[in-house]
Amino acid sequence: MAFQPDEYDYDESINDLPDLSFDMSKFIEEVFNNMYILIIGSEVILDTKVEPSGDINRYLLRHVNKRLKSNYENFNELFLHSNEMIDPIRNLLSKEKFKKEMEIGDISEELRNLLRTKLFKVVITTTFDSYLEMLMRDIWDDKDDKLLNVVNIWDAESLSNFQKRLTKYPDPKDYNEPTLIYAFGKCEEKVDMKYARIDFDYIQAIERWMSFDARSDKMMQFIQSKRLLSLGCKFDDWYFRFFWYILKREKDKQREGEIAIVFDENDRSEKNLKTYLFNARVFTHPQEKTDGEKDPTRKFMQDIHNALTSLDDNNSYRDQVLKLRRRGVIFFSYCNRDKKIARELFLKLQSLYPNLWFDDEKILCGDNYEKEILNGIKNAKVFVLLLTPSVAEDLTNNITDNFYNGEWRIALEKGKMIIPLATEGFSLKEDYRKTFENIIGYPISIIETKETNWFNKLLNDIDENLKK
Repeated sequence: MAFQPDEYDYDESINDLPDLSFDMSKFIEEVFNNMYILIIGSEVILDTKVEPSGDINRYLLRHVNKRLKSNYENFNELFLHSNEMIDPIRNLLSKEKFKKEMEIGDISEELRNLLRTKLFKVVITTTFDSYLEMLMRDIWDDKDDKLLNVVNIWDAESLSNFQKRLTKYPDPKDYNEPTLIYAFGKCEEKVDMKYARIDFDYIQAIERWMSFDARSDKMMQFIQSKRLLSLGCKFDDWYFRFFWYILKREKDKQREGEIAIVFDENDRSEKNLKTYLFNARVFTHPQEKTDGEKDPTRKFMQDIHNALTSLDDNNSYRDQVLKLRRRGVIFFSYCNRDKKIARELFLKLQSLYPNLWFDDEKILCGDNYEKEILNGIKNAKVFVLLLTPSVAEDLTNNITDNFYNGEWRIALEKGKMIIPLATEGFSLKEDYRKTFENIIGYPISIIETKETNWFNKLLNDIDENLKK
């Protein structure tokens, strides 16, 4: 007979666990170092104007219930009791009318803003709809469906293609191409393509993930080399516990903070979950909502976005973000008298290129200034110089000993690809063309803002040179 303890006492010590609070400063550093993958769940997909809960699953269930004149509370009920021979969810999502009505504006503003930073290139979705894919194709301007890598765990071909891409990198962790991974399958028109809808499907999906051997599978090597930021997932769902374990099952190699999540301090089941996460050395983020306050998860997403992008003085992480941007692949050079014009262009570019080096008055003068400039140009792949009437005036008067001319010379010396951008009022006149070309070193074509498609031309030139 097995030993039976006299009494089992609930361990109240879970209330006394050390606080693993979310370290935003460390998080920002790691995001800019390409260490994070986003995991997006159903709860943060939609704007609350489209679906009050913001949950794509509730939204789809509401549409199906309306069409079937039913009142199913979840997908388990729907698929266990629906008499339809055709999958009602697949039927809905594959309808041309539904697909045509899908808009970027339906997606939550917080999710749109976070992904538009382009700091999270690899995203794992636990949903089966294509809203997130539509957003990522828009962000990466993937009109021909060739730029975004889409991986479906139930699609052998997409898995194989992803594996091949990963093998091109000596170390899988260096992979940083726009990628969307459907963790539990994607609902497509093909009837033979599975996706997780009910508990049995999730068991099969988890079984599939378990079969990816972390010692030999490039995809698992890649995921396990990263940290995970999970947003909008129901963390008390049983299958997520297995999912986190599979993604980070090599516990001896884990470090604190592998996953950042949002949970409810006041919910008993989530307190138990906190114990589980703590034992797995996982960061947690308190989720406490007061009356009239914004949903904590979305507020958290907004806070992350602001911390990663805001250059306002009231952003506590402003100087850190500026410093990290200065390690960027694009150096933006301008005459100090053109600070206003330069800042407008910087704001236009910085949402597309997070690592855009931009000088401002916060940099100390003297030796530190020159050191920052030298490092910025040295680390850049592309050097964009702003040509304005102020620059034309200096060239006309043969004034070539200022800071921005020095930046030009350093860029030339370091062999950087130089892209000149001329604003209204600048033209390379013969009386100072030679002076200009003596500094730059060779005759050079210039993009002019008076051209109709000048911005797209600038982006194309930048993108082409970043690929080299």
